[in-house]
Amino acid sequence: MQPAPERKGASLLVVRDAERCWAVPSALVLAVERRGDWAGTVPLDPAALLGAGSRLSGADAGDPDARSAAAGDEARVIVVGTEQQRVPLLARGELALLQLAEGALLELPEPFPGLAPLVARLALEDGAPSIFVLSPERLLEVVRG
Repeated sequence: MQPAPERKGASLLVVRDAERCWAVPSALVLAVERRGDWAGTVPLDPAALLGAGSRLSGADAGDPDARSAAAGDEARVIVVGTEQQRVPLLARGELALLQLAEGALLELPEPFPGLAPLVARLALEDGAPSIFVLSPERLLEVVRG
């Protein structure tokens, strides 16, 4: 039996909600918990930080749990980082692991790094850039203030 070929590329934990598709490197995911079971600090809401929350209307548009309930999704908390530094992220929608082929992560072209500072790269899916890959380092900066 031949050993499995070494995979090149990237492995991502992808979150797809009604308005956005974002991801974090799966190697940095420490835990995934249901939002109702989470007892830690208030998680960051990447969808809102990326601008998805600004398109929602209604009285509960600013409340991530209310938006999640309205969308019919069970919210989860994804903890990324290291054992010393953790960042909890609110995730609504479908979670999936995605193994990308080599070359499927793109650097952000100018002027996007300044316009979307939390996004480290764009991931190609079916040949088109469709997933915002968040920077754990930049998320940590947001947590620190």
